[in-house]
Amino acid sequence: MRKKLKQLNLGLRNMEYLNLSSPGFEAGPRLDWLRGVLDGHRNIVVITGAGISVSAGIPDFRSETGLFRSLGKDHKLKSFGKGVFDASVYADGESTSSFHNMVRSLSRQMTNAQPTAFHRLLATLAKIGRLLRL
Repeated sequence: MRKKLKQLNLGLRNMEYLNLSSPGFEAGPRLDWLRGVLDGHRNIVVITGAGISVSAGIPDFRSETGLFRSLGKDHKLKSFGKGVFDASVYADGESTSSFHNMVRSLSRQMTNAQPTAFHRLLATLAKIGRLLRL
């Protein structure tokens, strides 16, 4: 016997779009506005991509200057795109060495990256138990 799903009347939902990279964007006022919108909501879901960390000094994956394009070229790897992270990099000593140089370079980038105001907001939401999914 199938259980009937309880129908919830959730009412009208609003979706807000905040473009952090728009010209003239001022982080302070917009993040204050965002905090106000989120205030009082328990289960918050944030949908984002790798681009969220570009302003922190971490490149994205697929753009013209992204990791998939630049890593292969900069480190003389034979593969591009996801293939940069394929096990075939261990096929010979030269590609293995290039791959390890690439990983060291990425590690330095991550070490030097600083969290943005939005990263700190997400961390705070997670810490207080209100970030349901990211």
